Amino acid sequence: MWTAKGRCDLLSAGLYSVMTGARTAKMVVEAKFVNWVSVDSSVFTSAAYHCDKRQLFLRFHSGKIYRYSEFPPGGYDELLAAESKGGYFAGNIRGKFFYEEVRHAHGSAG
Repeated sequence: MWTAKGRCDLLSAGLYSVMTGARTAKMVVEAKFVNWVSVDSSVFTSAAYHCDKRQLFLRFHSGKIYRYSEFPPGGYDELLAAESKGGYFAGNIRGKFFYEEVRHAHGSAG
């Protein structure tokens, strides 16, 4: 299983998507790219992690995208591995990290 550290190293080299076959999309965030990974969740459609800034991005079914600051790489790994992404979010993320809405996506999310 890939760890966030391993993904971060590969993402910076541009190899993660090619090696894993993960469905990803790119979004410009603060002049850098984050790789979005589609997740099976009733709460959100995709997640991304900005390695250098320790920021978690979540795209909710509503289309809103939120950034969570000072989020540890291990937490990103746990979120992606969780059987219930929404349950992990409720118990380990919501109310525990500073967050802000990045943007509201128009049209279909994910």
